[in-house]
Amino acid sequence: MNNALKKLWIGFIIFGLLFGLVPTILSKYFITNKYTLETEANIVKIETRWDDIDDEYDHTVYVTYIIDGKTYLAKLNSYSSSYYEGKHITVLVDPNNYYSAMDKSMRNFIPVTFSSIGSVFLIIGLIGYVVVVSKQNKIERLRMSGSTIVADYEGTRMNYAYSVNGRHPYNVYCTWIDPNTQRKYYFKSENVWTDITHEIEGRHIDKFRVFVNPNNFNEYLVDIDNIKNDIM
Repeated sequence: MNNALKKLWIGFIIFGLLFGLVPTILSKYFITNKYTLETEANIVKIETRWDDIDDEYDHTVYVTYIIDGKTYLAKLNSYSSSYYEGKHITVLVDPNNYYSAMDKSMRNFIPVTFSSIGSVFLIIGLIGYVVVVSKQNKIERLRMSGSTIVADYEGTRMNYAYSVNGRHPYNVYCTWIDPNTQRKYYFKSENVWTDITHEIEGRHIDKFRVFVNPNNFNEYLVDIDNIKNDIM
């Protein structure tokens, strides 16, 4: 399960990087490097029509501007609710085609939007990956240097506090009484996505190894690998 989660979070990281970087690079080459001539324009017409497919209004904006004493009429590929006929805006014009222009304020809209979305996936992926790796390292430390105790099996119960796609995992519960202090400790296994009750009962298992930090019994690992590997 941890390996699957690692792959999931790595996928988030890769998607975040691609979603953030690729549009920014493409925007630089196809927009920033294309529209380099800056001039003032006037919005002369805004056409509005209802789009039955998208169930919303579409707006077509026309602007005029003067370059080298000649007036050009161009259609913008963007729309803002702040637009109105007669408004003056700054546009960027393609020097190779004076009839192609874009609103300067919209130049960074695409890279900023995609970068913001990509950053969300990247941050979620990084946090998830760090959590999974930290958990794996903790487990390895417990296996290598923790104390081993043999706890009594108490049962397997569904974990209603956690779900994925409407499914709840299961946990194995164990108890152990410290022979020196007579204190009773309770342990819960990691989440298992299959009910292993019948497997445990079929093997007549009534005890499980638990790896614990002798200095902090809140750090432990219930060893259910043999059963988990057999059913997965």
